[in-house]
Amino acid sequence: MASIISVGDKVDLRIIKHKQTSNAIDKEYRIYKSKIYDIADEKILKLSMPIEGGSIVLLPLGQVFEIYFYTMNGLYQAKGKVIKRFKENNIFVFLFELSTPIKKNQRREFFRFDCVIDMKYSQVSEYESRLVLQNEIEDARGKIIEWQNGFIVDISGGGIRFTSGDKFLKNSYILAKFNLVINHRIKEFCIIIKIISSDKILNRSGQYESRGKFVSMSLLETEEIVRYIFEEERKSRKNRKS
Repeated sequence: MASIISVGDKVDLRIIKHKQTSNAIDKEYRIYKSKIYDIADEKILKLSMPIEGGSIVLLPLGQVFEIYFYTMNGLYQAKGKVIKRFKENNIFVFLFELSTPIKKNQRREFFRFDCVIDMKYSQVSEYESRLVLQNEIEDARGKIIEWQNGFIVDISGGGIRFTSGDKFLKNSYILAKFNLVINHRIKEFCIIIKIISSDKILNRSGQYESRGKFVSMSLLETEEIVRYIFEEERKSRKNRKS
């Protein structure tokens, strides 16, 4: 195991919830972010307790999660469950028992990158979310979109985590606009995002942290964001080595 993952590697813990709709059963994903605090043995990991909006999240004992490891050699995944929670050296941690072998994950949209990127957004209706393009939404409204400011703090090929002055309803939609530098060129993205969660940030009055998934992305745009993440991760590794 030590040849694949290392202490300090970022991890995502993902739980899948099935939601019955009128025509089918939809999958909803809840993701918690953590880090490897220690590797106890070949099956037991000690992980830092997730923090959301400045509060510690106490993951339920016995809960089964898919776990994704962000390593120097790429993205890996496994399954397991939380078996113990405790405090060590003033840090809240928990033991995670793997139930499957760690294997390479080829789904590049799962790669995420911690960042601080300016963004603009506007809340849109479900109908407007299907229009996708900014000019089509403005035509439907009969007026120019009024933008609000926010910051992307985490990005992947599948979605973003961002801070803003608005609290959003779960399953509501926003149109988000932001720029990324890819291959030394500035690329503008204007994407519909479906809100997964939105929580108040402790000790920051009027500020909220929200997570959302891209719902109007082309394959090319996904590849461009993944390319941006790889480039930035490569720069970070180079800076750490120097």
